[in-house]
Amino acid sequence: RFHPFLYSCFYQQTHVARELVVVETGCGQGPSEFFTSGPAASDTRVLYRYFDVEGEPWSIGTKRNIACFLAAGSIIVHFDDDDIYTTDYLEQMRQALRKGQCSKVVGTTVTSEGNTGVA
Repeated sequence: RFHPFLYSCFYQQTHVARELVVVETGCGQGPSEFFTSGPAASDTRVLYRYFDVEGEPWSIGTKRNIACFLAAGSIIVHFDDDDIYTTDYLEQMRQALRKGQCSKVVGTTVTSEGNTGVA
């Protein structure tokens, strides 16, 4: 349901070098039509993996671990499919990592005044 929105947030990012890795468990619902035959299906920057899992779907943590394993980049940033991201979200995260000796950034926040905070 949120797949077009997720892809739109990814597509509009200003940081050029990027890929979107989507790991989905459908519990018998089948793979996402949007990612298999929609606009994202022809985008070479998108890697979509569907696992038909019986019973309960995998946890978000399990899906993120698999996505991290599949990712080709040296910096990994998570998108929640039902959240809104600014077009410079990836660039803000990359800059926060490059500025310091930190190995991870938990998140960024943009206020209505346009101020950015990094945690």
